[in-house]
Amino acid sequence: MEKLVELFLQSARYGESGEPSSLSSVPADGGRLDEAGIEHGIAAIEKMLGSEDGIKMGAHPPATFVCLGMALEEKPLLQAGAVRCYEKGLEIFDNMRARMRQQGGSWERAVVLQQLGAVCMKQRRPRDAARWLDECASECGETDGHPRDAVLFGGSFNTQQTRLDFIGTIEKLLAKVYLALGDEERSKKHYEEVQRLSRLQSCDAVERAVELGEAGGTTNTSQPSSSALAGDSKALNATTLDPKALWAAASVEERRLAEYRFVDEGPTVLLILDLNDHLGIGAEASNAVDSLKQFRVNCGDQRIDVRVRLQREQGKICQFQLLLDPLVNEIIPEDTVPRLKGREGKRRLEVKLFKRDKKIEWRGDLVKSNVKPAKPKASPKAPPAPSTPAARTEGTMLNPLSAEELARLPRPSTTGSDNRPSSWQPGPVLLHKNESAPAPTRLATADATPPVPSSTAAACTAPADKPTAPLPAWVARVEERREDDGGLQIDVHLGDEAGDAVGMQDLELEGDEVAGLRLRLRSAPDSPLALSTPDADPGALTARWRRKTRVLELRLPHI
Repeated sequence: MEKLVELFLQSARYGESGEPSSLSSVPADGGRLDEAGIEHGIAAIEKMLGSEDGIKMGAHPPATFVCLGMALEEKPLLQAGAVRCYEKGLEIFDNMRARMRQQGGSWERAVVLQQLGAVCMKQRRPRDAARWLDECASECGETDGHPRDAVLFGGSFNTQQTRLDFIGTIEKLLAKVYLALGDEERSKKHYEEVQRLSRLQSCDAVERAVELGEAGGTTNTSQPSSSALAGDSKALNATTLDPKALWAAASVEERRLAEYRFVDEGPTVLLILDLNDHLGIGAEASNAVDSLKQFRVNCGDQRIDVRVRLQREQGKICQFQLLLDPLVNEIIPEDTVPRLKGREGKRRLEVKLFKRDKKIEWRGDLVKSNVKPAKPKASPKAPPAPSTPAARTEGTMLNPLSAEELARLPRPSTTGSDNRPSSWQPGPVLLHKNESAPAPTRLATADATPPVPSSTAAACTAPADKPTAPLPAWVARVEERREDDGGLQIDVHLGDEAGDAVGMQDLELEGDEVAGLRLRLRSAPDSPLALSTPDADPGALTARWRRKTRVLELRLPHI
């Protein structure tokens, strides 16, 4: 690529006649390309591609110009040449499609249009950027699949973006462009579209289908009373709950399913759940389900979690779960399409799964037979099983060491400070000074795994008689610590149950000085996380989401 850039710049400097231009006296990346110089460079690259050597190399003309444009784009003074290279690559690509009579959208064309819009924004040409990006958005609407699955320009380069990722990037750029143009109304519309696409990425397949208008069946819109939501059996008998109320109900009987059907359809697999046959309650299942919103379908690359909630004839609310993990092959979670099919009294849920590898035929079963199935997670409301004296675990937050056991712990060496932080000063280590000991650091995890005790923290374990509330299934662990100024820092680590695409928008936080904080996951509203905030001010709470580590950091100042 460096030789290609050198050929382009050499031709821009001297042209076909060999006479030096205004760029001949400055470094290759030290002067701006004028229009005539750019055209000389384009002509030289075209001549090279049409030569005998270029034909023998099997160079792909559109890919060559696009890659050259990407190389020139890295140098701010040569970005005008990058725009012209992208335009030339797009021109050649359109001519090739016209000769081959190809119809529909193309991710290759969309990628070039995105690059054109982005480099025009860098050059502060918002009108040109808006034109290219609007055309890119239209191209995406005519294109199927995902950019990461497409072969872009013969494999010259690729991207890991899904369809929603790519379109979301275009909408963000359009919002910025129209804001720069002073059109706040259009900028706001594109920003709202960014938020909608973000919700589609984070929600489950049913919410995505409802958002896109693909839900089947009807929805009962009757409003339940507060007593019905609280689990009053008489109220449940008299009131038919709508899907929103069913998922908000607290008193639910849970059952696991093991039966289903599936059909391999080539590039897709159709998972079928017959309500009358597979739920085990006969025709009552179809009679109690009339909306796709009663289902939740969460997928990963090799995981499917299907849940349905319904109200039995006697008023009891039941949740049925079909968990397939791990799948025999990978799927594309973003493409999963659930539909409610069948006539009244004999309904079925059909979930269309898109294969990652379209050539593999799925046979036998959807779940790997040589992998031990995941154990069902206990309800967050169930109290922890009492441990017997024989199974007592020493040195945990539930069973802290006694004062005598702490005294017998080995003391760290204080003769050197090679592994100490720069602010540490060598000196004696106090193991017992309860009146001046720092605030205890509590670590709550789903399996109550203790941290490694250190010399300075050994005397700060929590009291043995202080109960530890069980964590919801979607929380891996919670870490709390006191800051130097007395403030409280709480780190909530989310587990796999929270979903792969979980973000700040999926969490709800409420609380006060008396009750503390309550953190809810929107997909599991009936299992909140309760956090105590002693000597802290919840009203001045600040929150920060760590996407890579899936940690919600909460900072509360001291009262």
